[in-house]
Amino acid sequence: PVYTNTGYSLQRIETMEELKGRFEIERCYDRLPVKSEQYLKKRYFAHPMYQYVVYGIINPNKHCVGVIFTREICINGAKVLRIVDYRGDLRELGNIGNCIEELMADNGYEYIDLMASDLDETVMKRSGFALLAPEGANIIPNHFEPFERENIIIHYHKSVDVVIFKADGDQDRPNVSIA
Repeated sequence: PVYTNTGYSLQRIETMEELKGRFEIERCYDRLPVKSEQYLKKRYFAHPMYQYVVYGIINPNKHCVGVIFTREICINGAKVLRIVDYRGDLRELGNIGNCIEELMADNGYEYIDLMASDLDETVMKRSGFALLAPEGANIIPNHFEPFERENIIIHYHKSVDVVIFKADGDQDRPNVSIA
């Protein structure tokens, strides 16, 4: 589908200092675990193996209302983008469907994926994401190091009502040794 332009945009954030200047990073958000500046800096801006691209979600009033943390994967001649983490009001994710569509077209991504627990289905549909049917025809690999062309189900347990993203559960980590 073609998404209506909501007036929202994505703007790349290059450094931790830029992120701190544009977004209240240590604010508590409903159903999201708190993450410190030190954690975010080390995890996304100074990772020893992965290059993350951080985008601010900019609302029509030009305020940064959320931040997505992404990682591009190039494999077998294809490029995909993973949204591995998010900070902000979870409802704001529903306003970026047009941004996701533009990001895919501008970068030649085969798809953009987002793995998270317990996100509102309406918000996800508005942002352009569809729930993966593990036994369905679409394959969204979880493992790229080494590459495994299959859908997998990740089982987890949580004792509180919290939304966890791919990077929260140590699912976005290198699976190869550092030589």
